Amino acid sequence: MKKYLRSFHLEISSKLREPTKGKHRIKALAVNKRVIFPNEQLTLTDDDLDRVSQSWLRQPTNLRRARRDSFVCISLTAPSDSNVSDFCQIGVEAKLVKSLYLDNGQRGYLVKGLKRLLVDSLAQKEEGGYDSLVKPVDGVTHKSPTRTVLRQVSELKVSLAKLLKLNDNIDDTTKTLLLDSSDDPARLCDMVAPHLTMTYDEQLPLLSIPRLTSRLSMINRYVKREIEMLKYSSDIQRQVEEQISDGERANFIKEHIKTLQDELTEIDGSGSETRILATEIEKLDLPSTVKEVIDDELEKLDLAPYGSTEYMISHQYIGWLKDLPWYSSTVPTPNLDKARRVLNKNHFGLNAIKERILEHLAVIIHRGKIDGQVLLLVGPPGVGKTSLVQSIADALGRKFIKISLGGMREEIEIRGLRRTYVGAMPGKVIQAIKQVGDNSAVILLDELDKIGSKDKNNDVQAALLEVLDYQHNAAYRDHYLDLPFDLSRILFVATANSCDDIPSPLLSRLETIELSSYSNQEKLKIANRHLLPQIRQQLGIASRLLAINDSATMTVINNYTREAGVRQLRRKLEDIARKVIKRHVARGEDIPATVNNGDLINYLGNPLYPDEPNDRMLPAGVAIGLAYTAVGGDIMYVETTAIPDKNSGLILTGFLGKVMQESATMAKSFIASHAELLAIDLTILANSRLHVHLPDGATPKDGPSAGLAILLAMTSLLKEQRLDTQLAVTGEITLRGQVLAVGGIKEKLIAAYRYAKREVIIPRTNLRDLLDVPSEILRALTFHPVTTMDEALICAKLLTVARPRQRALRLTRSKISSFLLEQKQ
Repeated sequence: MKKYLRSFHLEISSKLREPTKGKHRIKALAVNKRVIFPNEQLTLTDDDLDRVSQSWLRQPTNLRRARRDSFVCISLTAPSDSNVSDFCQIGVEAKLVKSLYLDNGQRGYLVKGLKRLLVDSLAQKEEGGYDSLVKPVDGVTHKSPTRTVLRQVSELKVSLAKLLKLNDNIDDTTKTLLLDSSDDPARLCDMVAPHLTMTYDEQLPLLSIPRLTSRLSMINRYVKREIEMLKYSSDIQRQVEEQISDGERANFIKEHIKTLQDELTEIDGSGSETRILATEIEKLDLPSTVKEVIDDELEKLDLAPYGSTEYMISHQYIGWLKDLPWYSSTVPTPNLDKARRVLNKNHFGLNAIKERILEHLAVIIHRGKIDGQVLLLVGPPGVGKTSLVQSIADALGRKFIKISLGGMREEIEIRGLRRTYVGAMPGKVIQAIKQVGDNSAVILLDELDKIGSKDKNNDVQAALLEVLDYQHNAAYRDHYLDLPFDLSRILFVATANSCDDIPSPLLSRLETIELSSYSNQEKLKIANRHLLPQIRQQLGIASRLLAINDSATMTVINNYTREAGVRQLRRKLEDIARKVIKRHVARGEDIPATVNNGDLINYLGNPLYPDEPNDRMLPAGVAIGLAYTAVGGDIMYVETTAIPDKNSGLILTGFLGKVMQESATMAKSFIASHAELLAIDLTILANSRLHVHLPDGATPKDGPSAGLAILLAMTSLLKEQRLDTQLAVTGEITLRGQVLAVGGIKEKLIAAYRYAKREVIIPRTNLRDLLDVPSEILRALTFHPVTTMDEALICAKLLTVARPRQRALRLTRSKISSFLLEQKQ
C-alpha cells in the first residue's frame, strides 16, 4: 500500500520534460488536507489551496481557463512552511463548476472530480501556477467483476442500506444515486467515501490504491464503523429522552448538545468552542447590557450547526463585542507645559496655531472631559496637519489612529452594516476603536473635504454629524453592534485642504484653524532643524558624512519643489541622502559630503522648475494675477486680445470656472460703462470680440480673485498701454466698481516674492491678513491697498486723473496695526 502513497518533491525547474507515449500535460492545483474523489462535487476555499494555486486562480483569465479546460487536483501529503512540499502521486482530474464567495467572506471554488490520474512530474511555472505530466492510472477498474468483487459489493450494499436508514443528513436524491451506483463497484466506492466520517490519512489510501478489492474492503470497514457511531449517537439521544419529563421538553435540544459535548470532552480531552468562548467572556469586565446580548448569542451558537451561516454570524458578532474597549483605560493626567514642549519640538513656527491648540487642550484639562466643538485643521498638503494631531495625542498621553475619509461614498462605512447581511462589519469609527484598543484615543478624520458625492440614500456627512456631536454621541449606535457605545471620551480632530466642499451643517460643528503656506525662509529653517536630522536618523548616516549648505537647500526649495508645505522637500533631501549613502557603500568607505549648488544636478537631475520668468516687458493686454492653489500660491498670466467681429462678445479659454467667467463679463461691462473716463473708443468694443485666456489650459481655474487682473488686462489692451512687469494684482470686482476681499493673501504674497514682483495691488479690507505674512516678504514688497476699481486703475497707471497717483506703501506690522485702528475709528 505504501508504494501507492509515495510522494515526490516539486521540481526546481520551471519546465517539464517532453511527454512520452501515453502521457500529457495538464494544469495542476495543490490541495492541502482535502481529498476530492471522482464523481464528487467539493467546495474548496483559499485555505484549502497552497499559495501558488491561490495566486493562479485569482487571475480572471485562469478562472475562465479552469472552467473551460480540466486540471488535476493533487493532495499535499506533507505540507510545510518551506517552498518545497510533498505531493501525492495519484491525483484527480477535475473541472471548475463555478467560483463564489462564502458566508465568512472567503472565496470558494466548486469543483467536480472526473477520474484518477497518475502524476509523473510537477513543475512550478515562472508566470504562476503548476504544470504537471500525467497518464491514466492502470488497474483502477475491472472490465468484468470477479467473484470476490461481487461478494464485497453485496456486503457493501447491505451495510449501505443500514447506513442510509440511520443517517438523516443524506437527502433522498443522494440516497438514490448511491443505490444506483452499485452496478459499478469502483464508482460506488467513490460515491460513498465523501459521506463517511474519515480523517485525511484515511481518505488518501481510498484515492491512491488502484486495486479494487482493497478499496472495497476498506470502504466496507469504514461504513460499518459509521453505522456503529450512528447507533451510539442514537443511544445517547434515547438516554436523554428517558430523563426528560413533560415539563422539560423545551430543554431537550440543549441537553442533547450538552451530552454530545460531554462525550467529546471525554474522548479528546478538550471542551467545546462555545464553552471556551464563554470562559473567556466571564473573565472580561463588560457592561451588563453587553453580557446579556452575548449570553443570547452564545445560546444561538450552541444550537447552530458548526460552520453554518448562523454560526459564523453569531461567532463574529460575539468576537466584536468581547474585543471592544467598553471602558476607557487609565490616561495620564495631561500637562500643558508638556503639550507646549511637544508642539514646539515637532513643528517650527505656527505660533498662532499652537496657541489655539493649547487653549483647546487647556479646556479639556480644566473640565476633565471632552466637550465642545471639534477642531478642523485646514491647509494645503504638507504643512503639518497630520503631525499636529499626532503631537496632540502625544501631549495628552493618548493613543492615536487615523481614518481616511477620501472617496468615502456610503454612510454604512461610518454607521456599519446590520449583521443580518452577508459580510456585515461595523463602521470605520468602531473598527478604529477596536484596532487601537482604547475608547479615549485621539482619532484623526483625514481629508474631510474629499468625501464622495452626496446621494439621497447615502449621506456620509449626515452620519458624521452623529459621530461628532458630543451632546449625543455618548450613546452612539453602530448599525452592526446595535448597542450604545460611548464616543464622548474620544478626541476627534479633522483635517481638510479646503472648507469649500464641506457642507455648512457639518462645518458648523467644527472649529476651523487655518494653516497657511510656509515661506522659503521658513522651509529652510524646517529643513535644517527637523527634516535633515530626521532623515539622518532614519537612514543611519552621521551628520559629519552628510551636510547640505543653505544655498543648496534654497535651490532645492525654489527649483526642485513647488508646494505650500515641505513634503516634496523632504523627498528631495532623502534622494540626496540615499545617493550619498550609495557612494559610501560603492567605495567601501565613509567620505564626508557637503552638498552645494553645483552638486544638485548630479544628485537630483535638471531642475523641475526653472528660474522665475524674466518679464522684461509685457505686451499690452497682459496682466499678472496672484492665485491660491492646492499647493500654495502662484502667479497667473491673464492674456487678452481683440478680434474684429461685428457681433462683439467674449471668448473665454483656459478651463475657466463659472465664477471666473462672470468676473470677465463684469470687467467688460465696467469698461463699457466707464469708457469715457478711461478714454476708450466704444466703437472698438462694438466691433471686436474680446478673447480672454489663462495659460495652463488643462488645469481647472475658478474663483473671484482674478476679477481685478482681468479688468487690468482688458483695459491695457483697449488703451494699448503696457502694465509694469513688477506689478501683480488680486481682488474681487463688483458691477458697482468696488474691490472686495479675497482669501489666501499670505500664499499669494509668497508667490509674488518668489517671482520677484515688487508691487502688489490688494483690497484694502485684506490689510488685516498681512499680519500673518513673514517679515522678510513685507520688507521686500510695496503695497497698493485699494477700495474701488478706479483706484486700482490709477495705481496701474491706466487711468490718469487730476489728483496725484497714490503712492505705493512700505508696510511693517506696526503700520498695518495703525491702519486697522484708523479703519475701526
